[in-house]
Amino acid sequence: GFTPLMLASLRGGSSPECVSVLAEEEEESGVDEPGTNMISDLISQGATLNAQTERTGETALHLAARYARADAAKRLLDAGADPNAHDNLGRTPLHAAIAADAQGVFQ
Repeated sequence: GFTPLMLASLRGGSSPECVSVLAEEEEESGVDEPGTNMISDLISQGATLNAQTERTGETALHLAARYARADAAKRLLDAGADPNAHDNLGRTPLHAAIAADAQGVFQ
C-alpha cells in the first residue's frame, strides 16, 4: 500500500490515512502546493524516503514525478530520495516525469 509520505507526495492531502484523497482534485494554492509541509514533517519524523509500493514498486518520488508535483519532488530530493530508484518495470522517477509530460519536476 501507500505510505503517508507517498500519499503526501501524490496528492498533498492533509490526512494521509484517507485514501479517498487520491481521487480529489487539488485547488490552486499559490506559493506551495498542499502537502509540502506535511512532506517536510514526515521526513523530519523519519519517513522512509525510498519505500516502494508492493504493486508497482514506485517510490514517493515516482509518484511526485508522475503527478507533476515539482514541490514534492524537490523536497524529497533535498532530503536524499534516490532519483535512480527503479519501479517494477525498471522506470526511474525521471521516466515517470517524462511520461506524464511533467517538465517542471526535474528542471
